[in-house]
Amino acid sequence: MSEALLSEQASNKLVEGLLLLIEQKVDERLKAKESPRLNQQEVMKEYKCTHEKIKHWEMLGLKKRRQGKCWVYDRKDIDAVLEKEKQ
Repeated sequence: MSEALLSEQASNKLVEGLLLLIEQKVDERLKAKESPRLNQQEVMKEYKCTHEKIKHWEMLGLKKRRQGKCWVYDRKDIDAVLEKEKQ
């Protein structure tokens, strides 16, 4: 029989922490699906890209529209350009 690396209490804390992290990630993904439009800052954060990369996508056909003072992009348009870029 092998010796436990963590105490039962430490194991439970670890599992609780992992479950909380998973729950947060699921909530983020659900919120993302609820919000079909993203501003440039949100695009850069979510797609881990730079402003220059967004400009490149625009040259490939990414549509944008003005909403107040910012430009917004539809998530489906971003995904379509990413698919186009793969090919």
